[in-house]
Amino acid sequence: MNHLPLTATTDPERIVAWRDNEPRSLSRLLIDARAVAGQLPDRSCLINLCENRYRFLVGLIAGILKGQKIVLPPGRANEDLKRLQQHCNSIYCLTDTDTRLGDIEIHRYTDPVCSDSSEQAIPEVPSAKPQIELFTSGSTGRATAHQKSWGTLWEGARLTGERLGLDNLTQATVLATVPPQHMFGLEASILLPLRWGLSVSSEQPLFAADIAASLEKLPAPRILVTTPLHLRNCVEEEIKLPQTTFILSATSTLSPTLASRAERLFDTQVLEIYGSTETGAIATRRPALKSDWSLLPGITLDQETKGWRVAAAHLPESVRLSDRLKKTSEHHFILLGRDSDMVKIAGKRASLEDLNLRLQSLDGVEDGVFFLPEQRSASIPRLTAFVVSNILDEQEITQALREQLDPAFLPRPLFKVDRLPRNATGKLPQSALVTLFKQCGEKQ
Repeated sequence: MNHLPLTATTDPERIVAWRDNEPRSLSRLLIDARAVAGQLPDRSCLINLCENRYRFLVGLIAGILKGQKIVLPPGRANEDLKRLQQHCNSIYCLTDTDTRLGDIEIHRYTDPVCSDSSEQAIPEVPSAKPQIELFTSGSTGRATAHQKSWGTLWEGARLTGERLGLDNLTQATVLATVPPQHMFGLEASILLPLRWGLSVSSEQPLFAADIAASLEKLPAPRILVTTPLHLRNCVEEEIKLPQTTFILSATSTLSPTLASRAERLFDTQVLEIYGSTETGAIATRRPALKSDWSLLPGITLDQETKGWRVAAAHLPESVRLSDRLKKTSEHHFILLGRDSDMVKIAGKRASLEDLNLRLQSLDGVEDGVFFLPEQRSASIPRLTAFVVSNILDEQEITQALREQLDPAFLPRPLFKVDRLPRNATGKLPQSALVTLFKQCGEKQ
């Protein structure tokens, strides 16, 4: 079986991470990983729930050294973990918090005492063996598992890094507001650094002031990996960010208006990745300049009766996309929305994503989402909206929407809530919206 290196960095003294404002060399990272591997129980699957990104990275390498599959679940809910236990009997969880996780076996991460200073050989990883199991977010239904080999992840990181120009930024440090258990977080904050010699910040700030403070602690050049939600918070608060080479966004579509405001305010480029758990990153764009997406080299899109299928040499098989799109050239396309995203009311069609962007762009709206409840009769479907706003009341929000939307798509009812049940990547699982709808309905 062919093997690939765990990291492209070979200099043992090269800084590969920052933890608690202290640099960590490649040699120290490998020493820590081998020490943790020696502490891990003999099981076939490791659920890596470490929140500190350096500990996550150490745990990832330790599990690989131990020959264990790394499982990255969509959440920490007991229901999710119970399904994993049924899926794999020989499984345990590595965590660096005191959170109780049902009856699953827990191994608490213990920081190794660094004593061995000898040179560490770069581990080799089987390229074709299923190494990491990730899950979809569940934003359109139940989360589903997908197996990833190191060869698939490594090549995907190479293609993405070339597009982002990382060959000229090998000394950059990555700060991410998204967890590494998500496909985007894993690709952007773990795999890109391993493949391109970047360093990883252990922090995961969420609030605008904390993002600025965390970036300030890091040496230049800096890369911020984030989501439209977190980026919008930074823009709305007009926070001052230290010089950042570029901002990389994913998990939901970034509006050109927000991207342009961020570029002007932070004096940087805002880039966006398009992909999925099934495919990894397949295209990029700079939304402040272009609406078209540019496919990564070697990625092809072929139209079939029910949609579009993406293929690439590093993917084990072609994947049917859940999004509707329109090709504008051989290597470019525009997104038209998801198949499951389209709603039809009174003979008219609209995209939920477009409706959400319009709602979230209203002055005075901090966050918001449209939701189509399950219909229990043949009556005309009615959209609902959940809105977070400390300034506007329900009538004012509805009036502002009336000026932008066809009356068929005005939410009936519209609920003001304290916050939306977003997960760590800023997405809204369908199950969480169903629960929120029931709670709001009971209060009426």
